[in-house]
Amino acid sequence: MIGTWLGIYFGNVVSDPKRFGLDMVMGCFLLTMVVNGEKNLRMLFIWSVAAISSLLAYRFLPENSHIIVGAIAGGLAGLAWGYQGHAR
Repeated sequence: MIGTWLGIYFGNVVSDPKRFGLDMVMGCFLLTMVVNGEKNLRMLFIWSVAAISSLLAYRFLPENSHIIVGAIAGGLAGLAWGYQGHAR
């Protein structure tokens, strides 16, 4: 909630994020999660659901809503598939 509050009140401080390379932060974060994350069928399913829903939202919903839609869809896909962790 603190991060959201900071974004709401101070999000316009940087008027040109491309100038500082801040427009690439989300892309780099996503790439790091994909490269360093688990590599199995479950994760492929989750990333596929997130990507497809994000692309559809990009096409049919208001600007920037695709980010939220992709994150929520991926989270729900992971929740639906469940997690089979290693027993200790």
